[in-house]
Amino acid sequence: MDLSSRTGERAIYRKDRGAFGKPKPISKWGALELAVRYDSAENTSQSLNADPCRTGTSKCQVEVITLGANWYVRQGLRFMLNYYFTEAAIGNTGVGTPNRTDSPSVIWFRTQLSF
Repeated sequence: MDLSSRTGERAIYRKDRGAFGKPKPISKWGALELAVRYDSAENTSQSLNADPCRTGTSKCQVEVITLGANWYVRQGLRFMLNYYFTEAAIGNTGVGTPNRTDSPSVIWFRTQLSF
């Protein structure tokens, strides 16, 4: 199985590692890889006393959509940019208090140099 990048390179699936390998850029501009991911975590029946989500609330539920781009400038050098859309429902702090929600967004950039 392989995964094509946006610029024509291929990333080969490595069964021994259980992951896709990195594409090797074939042009002077490198290789571009786009990604989308959805994550969800939920605990809707927690005890206020147990507080496993460390929010001091009746529940915690988080959904995250990630949009990302990886630019493989050359073999061994990669720039990564991700944007996270987040929706967090963190319940209430006791009887008669309103449920709370939060919608933080994050832009994240990093560089990877491998040799």
